[in-house]
Amino acid sequence: ETVGRVVVLVLLIAGAALTGLLSRRLRASRAEQARLQAIGEAQQEFISIVSHELRTPVAGVLGFLETSLDHWDTMDDSERRTAVGRAASNARRLQAMTRDVLDTQHMEGGRLIQVLEPLDLAAEVRVAVEAATDADAERAIDLVLPDEPVWVSGDADRLQQVLTNLIDNARKNSPAVERAEITLDVVDGQARVSVTDHGAGIADAALERIFDKFVRGPGDAVSGTGLGLYISRHIISAHGGEIWAESPPGEGATFRFVLPMVPAQVAAPD
Repeated sequence: ETVGRVVVLVLLIAGAALTGLLSRRLRASRAEQARLQAIGEAQQEFISIVSHELRTPVAGVLGFLETSLDHWDTMDDSERRTAVGRAASNARRLQAMTRDVLDTQHMEGGRLIQVLEPLDLAAEVRVAVEAATDADAERAIDLVLPDEPVWVSGDADRLQQVLTNLIDNARKNSPAVERAEITLDVVDGQARVSVTDHGAGIADAALERIFDKFVRGPGDAVSGTGLGLYISRHIISAHGGEIWAESPPGEGATFRFVLPMVPAQVAAPD
């Protein structure tokens, strides 16, 4: 009888252990299925977003070029420059989308290469604003810069990418009549860039999520792949800085980033 009880007890323990093992494997299997489903949904969302966003600039490039080819002899120089300029603007938009997709792959593979060297951040901000104004002169930007250079250690191309993303973001989220504002100042020994729009703003719950992959601003009118802020955070982090968003109720949104400064004598030796 005692032996029988022992056997039964052993079988119960073994059964419980086996049940627990099977339960854990089932949970792991379900978690893996959920993960794969999430990856699949993200891929489908990405394909949908990129396909939608590519359609407009591709149509723009083809449309303006075809119009130019068909009517070149009857167009004056101003009309030709306008048509070619609009085609080039759409081509640059395509180039930016392609760059964002490739940069995302590089970042996730740990291959986002940065070449850091001393540079004047004030000059970089000025260049970014001038480029944005040249591309869309009707959307005004108020620029406030310090009188002296602001030296940081950075990759000029990557910082231009961040600045362009933030300026484009401000313009997309602002009414056409509103001016975006860009300020560079020095706070607690760090260079701080602030880009402010006067749009609908960002809900508190989304202030952090807005930097996630594929997340775009509120409203159907907001375009883009949802990768610009995601990439910008990675670039600023690689520079040893921070980037975040602020959105007081009813006052639009401000995106800020800070970078460590370097001494002027190191940046510009005699």
